[in-house]
Amino acid sequence: MKLKSVILGLLIASSMSTTAFAMETIKINGYPHYEVGYEQITAEFQVSISNVVKVEESNSGYADDTYYCQGTVEVVALDELSGFGVSKMDKIDDEQYIETEYLVPDGYTEEEWYNRLDEDKPVEKGTKYTLKEPGVYYVYGNYGPLDGGVNSKVIIEKASTEETKPVVKENKEAIYTNSNVVVNGNKIEFEAYNIAGNNYFKLRDFAIAVAGSESQFDVTWDNEKQIINLISGKNYSLINQDKILKGDGKNKTATLYQNGILKDGVAVDVEAYTINNNNYFKLRDLCELFNVALEWDAENNVISIFTNK
Repeated sequence: MKLKSVILGLLIASSMSTTAFAMETIKINGYPHYEVGYEQITAEFQVSISNVVKVEESNSGYADDTYYCQGTVEVVALDELSGFGVSKMDKIDDEQYIETEYLVPDGYTEEEWYNRLDEDKPVEKGTKYTLKEPGVYYVYGNYGPLDGGVNSKVIIEKASTEETKPVVKENKEAIYTNSNVVVNGNKIEFEAYNIAGNNYFKLRDFAIAVAGSESQFDVTWDNEKQIINLISGKNYSLINQDKILKGDGKNKTATLYQNGILKDGVAVDVEAYTINNNNYFKLRDLCELFNVALEWDAENNVISIFTNK
């Protein structure tokens, strides 16, 4: 089966010059250093990609640029080629991708297409892939062993069908709490607030308070998903830098945090607010997430927290 595999690291994100378009069909020349007629090269362009809105150009000398598209995208062979294919790709880290599914051109069954490849038949001019789903795709087209060829990444962005609506910030009064807080028998002065009848603690303060116990967790940032990710069982990474500080005793304005939260990479349903650029979580939610016991002594105005040591 004549399929072109992607080597890990072949498609690596880097600093590139960028050109923007108003949804155009782009023709790609994978052999810019050769003239038409040299060896197997019989056309100036080998592949076209439709509905391109932006191109990030590499400096490698080959047509391995990244094409950002919107809507349904057609990838077409503009000449008879030895190799021509499209496959879906998944991101494996911040910079690298890997092929996960080989696609079949329009008008072919999988059996017909793979039999054609096994028989080493050239790909006919006009062979087309129609891509309807948003995602990352790898596109290649070449004449064979000659250095070069189309070697590109296509990113189909999900087009918005609705008019963009402004984000509504839900603000509430955060009342400074004067409750005494005891963690495993030790009194700690937190900057905590009561919002709509519930106590909210600074996320990083709570991570410091339970560090070193079976309930410990780290606070990280998932850059790809742009979301907070709490890693259970791991000591708080900034334990030697951050400190739990008592607040100024004044009430504040709290803005509902709407970006979502992950625990060990899985979304969790918790409510949080942002106060002075710090995220505050409902104390009861944090205790439930990390198996921390919570007691409230109303008579003495004491909140007690117990971890599994």
